[in-house]
Amino acid sequence: MLVAIFFVALATVSGINIWGNQKMTALIADMAELTKARNNTADMAGVIRDNRVQFLLTLQHNPEHPEIVKLHDHQTDFHLNNILKGRERVEFLWKDLMANPVVNQMLTAEVEAIKQAREVYKTQFVLPTMSALQSGAFSEANLLILNKCNPLSKKLLEAIDKTNQTITEQVQQKQ
Repeated sequence: MLVAIFFVALATVSGINIWGNQKMTALIADMAELTKARNNTADMAGVIRDNRVQFLLTLQHNPEHPEIVKLHDHQTDFHLNNILKGRERVEFLWKDLMANPVVNQMLTAEVEAIKQAREVYKTQFVLPTMSALQSGAFSEANLLILNKCNPLSKKLLEAIDKTNQTITEQVQQKQ
């Protein structure tokens, strides 16, 4: 009888241990995915900020100001290519973020806010400004940068920051 009780207790403790380990493994996996998501969004924000600088630097190539243009040892395409590379990087990070199962489970509203802000930023600022700069319409590009860049990028970066705050809260809660 004592041996039977011992084996029942051993099986019970082993079952609890296995269940606890499975829960811990799932928790650690969620935290790793959340950390990856936070890294992706933080990288996205950094690239967006860098691209804003590249737009401003491109304005220095305005042929109406040859005294400034002659100070550069590169063409306008240098900055435009940097912007394109940045956009490609953001797109890669976005796709990676959207493929994250934990993001799709826990951060639906936050991701939707980023998605909407990205679309507005892209269609109302990035694409028309790139087009203006590529065609040499520096005055038009300057107006777009002054009127659209700051408010639209601010809204996008705020959505990203809010997502990062939510991720941090989720990680802390899981810890």
